[in-house]
Amino acid sequence: MRKLTALALALLMLTGMTSAVATETVDISEPMDIEIMAYFVMDVTNEDPIIRYLSEKFNVNFKFTITNIDNYDDTLNMRIVSGDVPDWFRIRDTAQSVYTQLQQDGMLLNVSALVEKYGFENIRATFALPNAGALATDGVFYRVPDTLGKLCRGVYYRQDWLEELGLKMPANFDDLHDALKAMVNADPDGKGTTGLTGYNLWCLEGFAPSFTGYNTWGQKADGELIYWYEDDQYRDFLKFWNTLYEEKLLDNEIFINSYETCMEKLATGRAGFYIMNMNTTWWSNNKTMLASYDATAKLGNMIPLPEGPAGAYAATFFGFSADSAFSADMSEAKAARILAIMDYLLSDEGRELTLYGNKEGVYYDLVDGKKVQKEDAVNADWGQTLHFMGELADFGTNDRLASENEVVDWYAYVADGKNGRSDKLAYFSNDECAGYKAEIDEVVTRYVTAFITGEMDIDAHWDEFQEAMERAGLSIYKGYLKEYVEAQEIELDYAME
Repeated sequence: MRKLTALALALLMLTGMTSAVATETVDISEPMDIEIMAYFVMDVTNEDPIIRYLSEKFNVNFKFTITNIDNYDDTLNMRIVSGDVPDWFRIRDTAQSVYTQLQQDGMLLNVSALVEKYGFENIRATFALPNAGALATDGVFYRVPDTLGKLCRGVYYRQDWLEELGLKMPANFDDLHDALKAMVNADPDGKGTTGLTGYNLWCLEGFAPSFTGYNTWGQKADGELIYWYEDDQYRDFLKFWNTLYEEKLLDNEIFINSYETCMEKLATGRAGFYIMNMNTTWWSNNKTMLASYDATAKLGNMIPLPEGPAGAYAATFFGFSADSAFSADMSEAKAARILAIMDYLLSDEGRELTLYGNKEGVYYDLVDGKKVQKEDAVNADWGQTLHFMGELADFGTNDRLASENEVVDWYAYVADGKNGRSDKLAYFSNDECAGYKAEIDEVVTRYVTAFITGEMDIDAHWDEFQEAMERAGLSIYKGYLKEYVEAQEIELDYAME
């Protein structure tokens, strides 16, 4: 009842704000310089047709500071430390402590206030997205939530190899082991395939909910929280990957790979399976790379995922992974101009622009009155199927491009709640326990890496691992987390008993 009442009040407040507040108009008469700092797959310039269109529409000159995703957090931190905060920048889920500190120090723009003052309805709609309330501070948004849509880890595989070897798609983890072994032994393309590849533990943990029944944090029958690194089911999960690693069915370079090297391995016959984010953009990229290597090769998408002790679950996301934030150190006129651009990008017209461009025949064709993206042209100029400005505003927009059966079926699969387990505490942040979390993460990285590679025997060192996490402050951290769960009335998935 409390949840229904709170939701009703929130809807009433939202309705009231939408209809009652008088709005001011954004003045775009004077030219203005705006710096955007973000990560992307390629450089962005003012010569780009969509950038030119937006520049003219809003009378601005963009300055872009672009890094790759691996260097972004460090580069942003250096800018912050030097006191040179970009006008418009991205905050990733890996840097929530940075966001929290910036907000507490008064260095972030109060987005909520300007949304009310200028009536940015499309931005306001992002505040009402599922789970978006967790991104606010005391009900105030200092960023614009960027939904991931249906993005989560899936499994790409060489379907032509399975057909050639007479193998069925693996139904469980024993089947997956056997399929990888058959592929490695046969080495269909003669390139020395490693079987399955990925980049770091994050990829492998896309399978972990099938062992634990929850994603990252769950609860026991008595209501106590459990971290999957202390769960015996997760220990069995590690044993599976250790077996694959030792038999060289799992890429032994997994802890030094990048996603680019993994894509290359799949595309050149050096891997048969690849765990990676599954959506229209990455499906198109992987399919294009594979076709350029071998036009007869077939790319497959594993649906459903293999069944484990707890079931067959995809590790789904909280719904947000990176959001746009803005410096408080600028005039209201400039801040309003930036938010006007963001509000436009979140409109139907803005989304169409960053999916298809604004000229027929360049990035899209009309087929039966419907826009169809020209993938080759888009990938060549944008580096992916969603333009930089679209990714900056709403990465989930690219869900609209889904047309191939493999992607459409995946979206339907993960949209069904019974097939996924979400990390419901992804945006928990608490200054008092940030140090504990960092220490725990260091312990986890050290032990789990050693367990998978066989440097440490899992059973012999499991208790030592648990004690190391406890010394790092796991119980203290868990206490803070439990308070948060109870205060937010979060219902965690149950661990296996």
